[in-house]
Amino acid sequence: MVTGSMVLALAGMASAQAENLLGIAPLRIFLSDTKTSEVLTLTNRSQKELTYKVVMEDHVMDEHGNIIKREDFPYSAKRMLRFMPRQITLQPGQRQTVRVMVTPPEGLAEGEYHTHLLFDEVVKPTAAEQAEIDAGKSGFKMKLQAAYSVGLPLIYQRGKVESDLQLKGGKLVVQKNGRPAVQVTLARSGNGEASGLVRVVEAGNDSVNLVPQRNMHVYREADMVTITMPIKDDVQASLQALQSKKLQVRLEREGREPLVADVTAE
Repeated sequence: MVTGSMVLALAGMASAQAENLLGIAPLRIFLSDTKTSEVLTLTNRSQKELTYKVVMEDHVMDEHGNIIKREDFPYSAKRMLRFMPRQITLQPGQRQTVRVMVTPPEGLAEGEYHTHLLFDEVVKPTAAEQAEIDAGKSGFKMKLQAAYSVGLPLIYQRGKVESDLQLKGGKLVVQKNGRPAVQVTLARSGNGEASGLVRVVEAGNDSVNLVPQRNMHVYREADMVTITMPIKDDVQASLQALQSKKLQVRLEREGREPLVADVTAE
């Protein structure tokens, strides 16, 4: 089974196979004091009937940029959000809407609050399997079927929200599997999420990415994160060769000049 924490990478994200089954728009929900509700549109892209249970779960970002499940945390929006319906069944090609609403408590401090909305697939037995279950046949074992979860972030912005993301540096390292990678450290400040595109390039040639570029959304609870970005397979360079080059990390933020830092050796 693919769990919610596995498919929720930043961004809202979902496993490729789950995405092929269930289409969701939009993939990130932003609510505010002037926009207190949003409508999601779900589409069954498969050729079979699908049933999903709709739940909310809190997920936070750790110091490595991973999204992990947590029951509660100071910036959770879970307690102030409502949604309907709580379970949906879609025929092939059918669409369904889900409405999300926010009711903030009195005295809530300004800033950004977040949680995640998950669509957990409910796997139903076939008619033949159900008949055997109803008959109470001893030793019956229902065949294992994969169930998928699709998730997206829900973000509520209360009052004035300000944040910034800074680049603290990059370091060339060797992973446990022996492959070279670049560790990039980012610092977030303010009372909300901060985002930017992280790239690693060779100095003087910033059009070629040496690692898969990563669009980082650093959540409010994470003040400092260090992410590991493996060197791409098609970059034919040994660690020694990489050390002889001048590598740079670039943090590109919308509407602002990129921040650049040299990559140091481990």
